[in-house]
Amino acid sequence: MTAFMDCGFMSYYGAHVGNEDYYERILNIREKDEIFYKGTCRMTEVTCDDGKTVTLLWNYQDKWALFVGNLERKEKRVRLSFQEENLWRGGEVWDLCTGEQREGSLPENQGKAITLDLKGADCLLVRGVSG
Repeated sequence: MTAFMDCGFMSYYGAHVGNEDYYERILNIREKDEIFYKGTCRMTEVTCDDGKTVTLLWNYQDKWALFVGNLERKEKRVRLSFQEENLWRGGEVWDLCTGEQREGSLPENQGKAITLDLKGADCLLVRGVSG
């Protein structure tokens, strides 16, 4: 989660040991994607109906990326509400744990909200273009 906040990232407790590939993949996303190195992080722009799910919205020009983190190890369906009307215009969902695109697509624009199914301890990156 902290790797996608608008700040530096450092593991002080050794979580990276044995997980080097995962941290390299995550930090490379931050370093090589213009949304993250040129864009703006808006921590309150997307809210969730579940208090144990974190959302961080990044945008640059007409592109955006939404980090969604499930803070508990259980499957659940969450509703994400965007402050900006018509921000969602379809997109892709990437599983940050595996580095692979999640099968299936998210629903089209539902006004200011989308519904997303989370697996246990999911970390997802949802990418899209402003509508």
